[in-house]
Amino acid sequence: MSIIAATPIRFFLVIIPVIYVLTINSVSASDLYQADQYFQQAEYAQAKEQYLLAANVGSAHAFYQLGVIHYKGLGEPANSVKALVWFSLAAEQQFNDAQQIVDDLMALATPAQQTELQQLQNQFRQQYGFQSINNALFPIINTSALGNKITFGEENALANQFSMSDMEFNDLSNIDFVEAPDMDDEASIQYLLLGRPDAADIRNRPYSAVVDYEVGADGSVRNMETMRVMGRIQPALNELVRSNVPSPQFAAEKVSFVNRAYLGVAGYNQVRIRRDQYQRFYYRLMRNALKLKKSQIKNEQFQYATLLMTFQWLPQEENELDDLLKTLSEAGHPLAQYEYGLKLYREQKDIPQAIRWLNEASKFGVAKAQYRLGRLMLDSPWVLKDETKALFWFERAAAEQHDVAQLKAAELKLMAVEPALHNLQEAQQLLATLPESQHRNPEYEYLQAAVDVQVQPRKLAEAVEHLRDAIDLADNLNWDVSEWQKLLEKWTSGGKVTVSDL
Repeated sequence: MSIIAATPIRFFLVIIPVIYVLTINSVSASDLYQADQYFQQAEYAQAKEQYLLAANVGSAHAFYQLGVIHYKGLGEPANSVKALVWFSLAAEQQFNDAQQIVDDLMALATPAQQTELQQLQNQFRQQYGFQSINNALFPIINTSALGNKITFGEENALANQFSMSDMEFNDLSNIDFVEAPDMDDEASIQYLLLGRPDAADIRNRPYSAVVDYEVGADGSVRNMETMRVMGRIQPALNELVRSNVPSPQFAAEKVSFVNRAYLGVAGYNQVRIRRDQYQRFYYRLMRNALKLKKSQIKNEQFQYATLLMTFQWLPQEENELDDLLKTLSEAGHPLAQYEYGLKLYREQKDIPQAIRWLNEASKFGVAKAQYRLGRLMLDSPWVLKDETKALFWFERAAAEQHDVAQLKAAELKLMAVEPALHNLQEAQQLLATLPESQHRNPEYEYLQAAVDVQVQPRKLAEAVEHLRDAIDLADNLNWDVSEWQKLLEKWTSGGKVTVSDL
């Protein structure tokens, strides 16, 4: 039901030259989860502040909610003109019933007023409409490259492959077991997998994790991000981070890419998971999946999609996961938008759609989507390189405590090709506030070396030590350190160092 149908209207035509000054260069990160919570709690001033931040990046959800606030006069006097402009920006992206609301509001105005209102809408659309925001902040697709794909060595594959069973959900009808206690989805899975807290020694329990990681141009595994972790996974992570995979190549050039690994039980095939050791977990998980599959609640549907993504041996219909993620994405579920976009990108199925959904998740404030946008604009062969846009998204993700985004923001402030982005003091601050978990990242040591040669007076000895530490750490992780070795040779030849060496 639209707002127009639900609320009587008095149309006050008060044309104003500026509704809000939307600050495209704002570093403050929006949090639409928090904004919606404020809205539901009738804390409209705080909600409006967060919606305005999201409006800066073209969020149709934020546009719509600002229209609601101004139309209904929530926390401030009602203003139908402001409401109309916000709804018109949402309508441009075909969001919800925004276009119907715009039509209804316009119908209340006189012909002369309608002309003025249309001019006002056009004015704001030129500056803050979809195309303007997209050009200013989001990836521009390199259409000439869409016909090519990234390949991986001779086998030309990275993805884990699993055999699927023909077993259907209705095969569970006669299974009898004790249900897990009420708890959230991830905790429930952990209970099913590990049992009660007083169960056997944790070192002997099965484990599971989904890990997103970047594949460097040298085939090294970098910047792992764990999800849906259950059990003791550190030994498996240690093995993964020291492994090498085929180097990604695009048009005969080495590039970086993003991949996903399934560790432990998540990586088993169905034959192995149905052995005696795991049968209880298997059937409990199947029953849980069946319950979620039948739900009409969006969050529970996403939990079901999460199970299908985590345990690929769960039986599913053809294209069921893709169809579900697409439906949830179109319904505005931000985590589904991220997962669907990243899945399309990893599988190289539809790069424009992949980027579209990563864009939408980023607008909502999903930090890992914001980080991925930044990386796309630095590394993706299907996207035009843009360091300014990349830094914008790294800074927004860093504001949401995304550690690697913070590291990459520091890198650009030190070493971007575009000199206007350089800011030594801000780079130092970013590195100084990184959590200790990043201090063992070879790139952290390398950037510390870069700081030491740029400060005045230069700290040459410290720079050399940091670079040596970076090489040692990277070598232990099977990174290609040849360029850093060449740099170290320059730095230690005659005791002279220049910024150009970086």
